[in-house]
Amino acid sequence: MTAERLHASGGAGYRNMMLVPLTAVTVMNVVARQLISILSPTIMEDLQLSDTQLGLLKGNEFALLYTLLGRRRLGVLTDEPSHR
Repeated sequence: MTAERLHASGGAGYRNMMLVPLTAVTVMNVVARQLISILSPTIMEDLQLSDTQLGLLKGNEFALLYTLLGRRRLGVLTDEPSHR
């Protein structure tokens, strides 16, 4: 069954079809942030970063990069399919 048919019928199938990818994206976001925190000592040592540089990497810089690259790409993918 296509997304248009599920949406038109208003059934639980459409809600589930939307819920699964959104949940997957949220889980990947949380895992990415946790991995950076878990691997912080190794990243600091390997890249010879100061505490300040690592703090920027984990905080504002990560959020900015995620917003610019991730959200824009998702927006383009969302606009691609033809909507009736």
